[in-house]
Amino acid sequence: MSQPDRDARTEILEAATRLMASRGETGTSLQDVADAVGMKKPSILYYFPSKDALRKAVIDGLLERWSELLPRLLLSGHAEPRARFDAVFTELVGFFGRDPDRARLLVRELLDRPVELERYLEQKVEPWLKVVVLALDSGKARGLVRPDLDARAYTLSITTLLLSGLATASAFTTLFGGDAEAAQQRLVTELSRVAHAALFPG
Repeated sequence: MSQPDRDARTEILEAATRLMASRGETGTSLQDVADAVGMKKPSILYYFPSKDALRKAVIDGLLERWSELLPRLLLSGHAEPRARFDAVFTELVGFFGRDPDRARLLVRELLDRPVELERYLEQKVEPWLKVVVLALDSGKARGLVRPDLDARAYTLSITTLLLSGLATASAFTTLFGGDAEAAQQRLVTELSRVAHAALFPG
């Protein structure tokens, strides 16, 4: 695929993510996506033969990234659990914080299509979730992580809190004094503190 093809496909996926995050999949048409990227609808269909195919490509793109990235971070040179946690947390915040529509779309999908999304989660999330759980259980065995930690429940809980926090941060801007960036940063900082306190002893 040529460079222009890659760029057009990426532009379509980004526009679809933004529109589906704000309107939902049912409220977003292929024509809406075409208008957003300045293309004609047949051009969208060249890359994605249906709206469902486009939606699946958007979700796949959001979930596939972590199948490679998180295991690599966990198996990197960070031997100390806190450093590993910070690396993973920072990467998650960076990816979803730079574009909160990614978080909004996933939260919307989880609420609107829990049964359908279950298959995606099993395929895309379970592999890296297993790696995270193994790393946390190893930390428990070495006394570096709280002994009563439910590694799987902890990981899913913190991920859910982070996604929902980033997805809704803009709604709390006024309550944080009117600064959207500061609101997001304060939410992330506090969530990091809570996550650390629940994970590490002492």
